[in-house]
Amino acid sequence: MKKILLILFSVVLIGAVFVIFSLQNIFSKSDYIHKEAVMRAKSDFDFNKVIGTSTYNGKKQYVAIEALKKNNKKIYILVPVKGEVMYAYRSSQGISKKEALDLVKREDDIRKVIRIQLGMEAENPLWEITYINDKGNYSYYYVSFEDGTFLKRYSL
Repeated sequence: MKKILLILFSVVLIGAVFVIFSLQNIFSKSDYIHKEAVMRAKSDFDFNKVIGTSTYNGKKQYVAIEALKKNNKKIYILVPVKGEVMYAYRSSQGISKKEALDLVKREDDIRKVIRIQLGMEAENPLWEITYINDKGNYSYYYVSFEDGTFLKRYSL
């Protein structure tokens, strides 16, 4: 009986170590991609402080960088994970995160906002609003960054 418990404990311990190392590997790859994107963006665009980064997974994968220029004006930079062309937008060129969220609230009842991030499809910047609606569905809502035009929505 002691032998079985020892074997069971060993298997659980090995499994836990494997899960921890796997999660650490996933997060370190994400950190690396974000740091590399910031370095690439700094070579082409003038900004001095990164507010945040996120990864948009659409037809192409982009790292979205929210940053401040030296004059404290906000800038958004979309850096493709694979590809050369980067896109930069002043915050004044489009609607804000709050305005994008307000558009969703007019159409759906939101229980919890998961994230709001900038993305790109067909060379058009967009806001992706991820949330859980009042029915408990995990939902995605996409609006144009430039003018807030509805693009698409789906729920799981």
